[in-house]
Amino acid sequence: MNLLQQEPNWLVSAAAGAALGIVLPYAGKVCYSVVRRLKKYHLEGPWHGYLYSHKNDQFVICEFKLKIKKGITSRYRIIMKYSDGTMSYKGTMEIENAQVYMNLSSKQHEEHPVFRFNLPISSNDRIMIGLWLSLDNDMHVGSGAVILSRDPLERTDFEDIAKREIHSERGKAILRINK
Repeated sequence: MNLLQQEPNWLVSAAAGAALGIVLPYAGKVCYSVVRRLKKYHLEGPWHGYLYSHKNDQFVICEFKLKIKKGITSRYRIIMKYSDGTMSYKGTMEIENAQVYMNLSSKQHEEHPVFRFNLPISSNDRIMIGLWLSLDNDMHVGSGAVILSRDPLERTDFEDIAKREIHSERGKAILRINK
């Protein structure tokens, strides 16, 4: 007790040191997170999406709306809804090796589509061209072209862009984005 009467500040100093020891490693992440949330990334916002798929054994173009927002547990989060209202998805987006990687989950059924796009530069980000991998609308494993556009596209515009930018060799089971 004599020690506490002579030097009562050591307990306060120890508690403050422990608190700082816990907080300081995360202070940089918190500051970075606040600054990142204030800056708008050029891919954020609403997008119009178009992809090739199969529905009732017919080759179709599916249209959807996609919104990219900043996330809390991940860098970016995605909300995607088909234009006909049949399906909706939520997920995350990451930038990986100069590519945009989107991992989605369905609310209505067990499906986890993956989209991958080349990362556009901010001055040329009106259209993103990529590939999807998941189940098609007939619930068969599939992959195909997907295009995100800031502005709505006509069906013929989508088909022209897909023919020009997506490479697929007849008789070969591979698709790739032309560079």
